Amino acid sequence: TVVEATLRLSDLQQKLVADLSKVILVDHGSSLTRIGWSHEAAPAIVTTSRFDVERLLREANESLKADLQRHPILVTEGLEVGSASRESLAAILIGFLKCPFICTVNTAVLALLNFGSSSGLVIDMGASATEIVPIYERSVMRNAARRLEWLGGDEVDGYLFSLVGGLSQDKRPLEKARATKESLCRVAFHFSEEVDLLKVSPPDDSKFAVGLDNDDVRDLHVLLTHELVQAPEMLFRPKLNGKIKAQGLPDAIAEVVQSLDPMLRPLLCRNIVLVGRGALFKGLTERLTMELADRLPAGYDFDIHVAPGIEDGSSAYQGACKLASSPNFRSMCLSRDEYKETGSARMFWAY
Repeated sequence: TVVEATLRLSDLQQKLVADLSKVILVDHGSSLTRIGWSHEAAPAIVTTSRFDVERLLREANESLKADLQRHPILVTEGLEVGSASRESLAAILIGFLKCPFICTVNTAVLALLNFGSSSGLVIDMGASATEIVPIYERSVMRNAARRLEWLGGDEVDGYLFSLVGGLSQDKRPLEKARATKESLCRVAFHFSEEVDLLKVSPPDDSKFAVGLDNDDVRDLHVLLTHELVQAPEMLFRPKLNGKIKAQGLPDAIAEVVQSLDPMLRPLLCRNIVLVGRGALFKGLTERLTMELADRLPAGYDFDIHVAPGIEDGSSAYQGACKLASSPNFRSMCLSRDEYKETGSARMFWAY
């Protein structure tokens, strides 16, 4: 009957709305990509694979048991992403995979949202680069933002590898360098003094084992001394790693602050947020506080915070979960119909 047909249509519409309320998240970081549902706390897929959105989403289709044509997709992006990349993304997701809605959001905005704020200065210390991103009311101030590729976590790994000869004998030397950096290295408050002290009195827990790349089942044990603080010191003095003219992190942050509208500087400085696994060094917050006090104008109140989720690098993913669950998320998306009418231009409005 007509009534039964109407009820069946109503049920179908309700199911469609329910499906659209579940957003697929694709958080592409510099070393890991996370894919999952917005209503679930943890991602379903974490991969180190090179970012290939079509292949990753087909894998997600199998793991999430999701029909890509019935769910919005939120994709994170860094400062390096331009209009051409977004156009290509829209062509794949909407034009080829027939997704109903897509949204691209800067990772720093999402990490700040997860921290509980809409304005601030995000220092995103990733594997391939450190990004300094000023954000006002969820909008990236791109003219003032900086991307420092010489201060990425991979650079610190390589510098530690060059300092510690024993690392070259490990079966996986760069992986060992990264693990050693994360477990043992720290930022010195007074670098020169601590280097001198460590050379004569290294801590008891600064020894690590190297898995030899041969048939010898024994491990080679290496003792770290001043290398514990010298490797991360390159974040402040890039010339240690051969980057003679490159800025250190405090100088770059101060330069970004000075480039902002004077009316916005106090607001953003009160909310300096550290993001990324590169910000896990013990002593980093204290050293940055000291260095910025010498560089920012007198009388500036600034606070440095560590973003939630920094331990496993999920700050942006957690922020994406919150954004995708917000009442106005749909208005931030580019729909399939809009893409047919205007192309991907509307994607550029979102943060």
